[in-house]
Amino acid sequence: MEPGYVWLVIAVIFNVGANVLLKYSSVNTTGLSFFNLLQSTLFYVAITLGAINFFMYGKALKTISLAISYPIYTAGNVIFIVIVSMLLLNEKVSAVNLLGIVITTLGIFLVTK
Repeated sequence: MEPGYVWLVIAVIFNVGANVLLKYSSVNTTGLSFFNLLQSTLFYVAITLGAINFFMYGKALKTISLAISYPIYTAGNVIFIVIVSMLLLNEKVSAVNLLGIVITTLGIFLVTK
């Protein structure tokens, strides 16, 4: 696998991690105040993972065109966030959501050819 695609996969993993931790930190704080989030350690870990995500994505962009990398990046995030939210957060996913994952995967294939 080309190194740029390795960086892209790593960026997706860090972004998914950041989003899951942001969800956990939001659910585990009282109220909807931004200041309550600032008291959550998970919030800071999520920010750190998000920053690492941007760094890794930047490395991927050195060798992969934006027209190819961005669709892969966004679709990869959608697919893995849906899967992780089902498995770790017990969120419900409908048949339509699963169909969307299949269509998104097909779209990635078509865009990258």
